[in-house]
Amino acid sequence: MNDAKKKIIENNAAISELLAANEALYDSLEDDEVLDKEQHITIPKGCISRVKVLTEKYHLDSIIQDEHVRKNLCYLIEYLQLDNYVFNRFNIFASVRTMLLKNATIVYASILETLILSAANSIRNNCEGCKTRSKCSNNFNGQTADRMKKALPKLAEMGIITVDENTVRQVIELYDARNNIHVFKTEGNEFLNDDYTEQQCDLAESLVERISEDLFLHAVPRYTQKSCEYTDAT
Repeated sequence: MNDAKKKIIENNAAISELLAANEALYDSLEDDEVLDKEQHITIPKGCISRVKVLTEKYHLDSIIQDEHVRKNLCYLIEYLQLDNYVFNRFNIFASVRTMLLKNATIVYASILETLILSAANSIRNNCEGCKTRSKCSNNFNGQTADRMKKALPKLAEMGIITVDENTVRQVIELYDARNNIHVFKTEGNEFLNDDYTEQQCDLAESLVERISEDLFLHAVPRYTQKSCEYTDAT
């Protein structure tokens, strides 16, 4: 065990004791004795990225044309960074751990959906007015552009997203798992099954990075140019 790891373990033990002591003090406060926001525990700088940093990292200015959608997507990524910080810094177990993983899975699926459908709709909108649009296999119709399970395979077929069929299936499975946000529709005990895992979240994180890079390289040129060079219609 290196010195850094030893020091982290020592610090974590001390922090845990301080947090426990703090909770006892919180319990002793009167109901009207509320701490100011500035007096709360501060998350270290760098653990949660600024919107500008995330926009640049994931090429969101290029991929997503709607400013509000771009910012909302960044807010979701910031939430995931907070989720990840809590998950990796605190000894969380049992059902609460499962729910953290579930929430992360849901948010990752929403991010992937936003990236994919934004690109598909931008390609579709760029084809407006093209006389050969209805015959071109590089065109998205409304139903395909607005539906994740149709847009993703189409983008892969066009070579815009460079993933194999297995990866497409994994993205769709993440998307389906998001539907479990509706608790009254869930089947069985979520704590006892293995629907939400660290491996699943790690995969989702890597997919967000890979797909955003693919869309930047291969989708953006298709809807930022004025003339079309991708049509295969005759």
